[in-house]
Amino acid sequence: MARSRVTLLQRLMEERHLSHADTIKLLERRARQMGAADFSLGERTLDHWLSGTLRTAPQPVRRRVLEAEFGHAVTELLSFAEDGPRLPSPRAAVDPGAVSAAAARSARFGQRLDGNAISELTLEQLRLRLAQLSAGYVHAPIWPVFMELAALRDDVLDLLETPDPARAADLYVIAGTTCAMLAHASGNLGFLDEAAVHAHTALICGRRVGHRHLTAWALGVRALQAEWHGRPNEALEHLARIGPEVPYGWLAAIEARAQASRGRAGEALAALERVERTRPNGSLDAIGGIFAFPEPKRLFYSASALRRLGRLPDAESTALAAIREYESGPRDQRSYGDEALAWLEVAIARAGRAELDGAAEAVERVGDLPPERLVVPLLRPLDDLRTSVSAVRLRSAAPTTRILRAVDALTTSTRRQVTDAGA
Repeated sequence: MARSRVTLLQRLMEERHLSHADTIKLLERRARQMGAADFSLGERTLDHWLSGTLRTAPQPVRRRVLEAEFGHAVTELLSFAEDGPRLPSPRAAVDPGAVSAAAARSARFGQRLDGNAISELTLEQLRLRLAQLSAGYVHAPIWPVFMELAALRDDVLDLLETPDPARAADLYVIAGTTCAMLAHASGNLGFLDEAAVHAHTALICGRRVGHRHLTAWALGVRALQAEWHGRPNEALEHLARIGPEVPYGWLAAIEARAQASRGRAGEALAALERVERTRPNGSLDAIGGIFAFPEPKRLFYSASALRRLGRLPDAESTALAAIREYESGPRDQRSYGDEALAWLEVAIARAGRAELDGAAEAVERVGDLPPERLVVPLLRPLDDLRTSVSAVRLRSAAPTTRILRAVDALTTSTRRQVTDAGA
């Protein structure tokens, strides 16, 4: 009789004659050795791991302890094992998570060999991981990137527990930058309170070492999230704390949208002029990825501000220019989130001029995206589109029904991504 399929973790437990209770005790002991004071594990969670049907990765601290004890990447441990060792089929799908976990494990091994005296090579490994995640943040599904960011943050914080004084400032910059990215990602997943915690930690790290660009970017994240959620006054308060000495175009673009949301056309247009004048500045720009402010992103932000000012034809043409830039640009710099938001700006502008067929076509382009690329900032413009369409006469017309159906489907799918990510 064929043996039922089991996960690799289950097989390793059987080989070591470990019961569920034994495994939990073993992992708790490993966590104490690693100094992971926040580790906890119950039998129900372990059963869930062993089922082989886990939809999201374990928490970073659990993953690190699990990998340390059993010597395999967590994606391998929680996947079904074969009856005997065999090489993967050349046609098998590549698991990026397994590749990333393998690299991270190599990096941690190198860091342990260095001990407390952190070498330049160790710092370069951390910076490389940070740059790779920043680049992936732009075009990859957000949840796997979030998990890898959390793992990188944990590794850096471990090194800061007993820091090498010669490297402490570098580690604070890497830790703060990672926390700033976690703040951005948490907001995109809909967790604003958690985003604020990460941003506050980024601010502390930046101020600890006098890194004004890091503190400015962290405050920019807070401003962006406040503006997206209909609090333009709060957004402007965060921006006012930065001061004019850090001339990021991204910050001026957020100000333009916030001022436009308040109906202050003069201030909004002045901010848009500053966006066009500013150029890359500071160490974070050099990282690239989410820290860059390329031309398509500038165009999308401008379109968003123009739409808030009621300049619908200008908003539509600028948003379409942003989309063309993304479609023709490098694939690894294509921000699917911003591109989706730009299509919604097109849809709202067209609906506001009663061009319902064109609005329907635009919103349906967003519906073509894979669900894992849908992020919470889509919800507000979806509500704006629903309001705009509902204000148009002939509410029962076929294009109106088509738009509202697409809006409802996207809203449901986006909210589901948040629920799944938090599971």
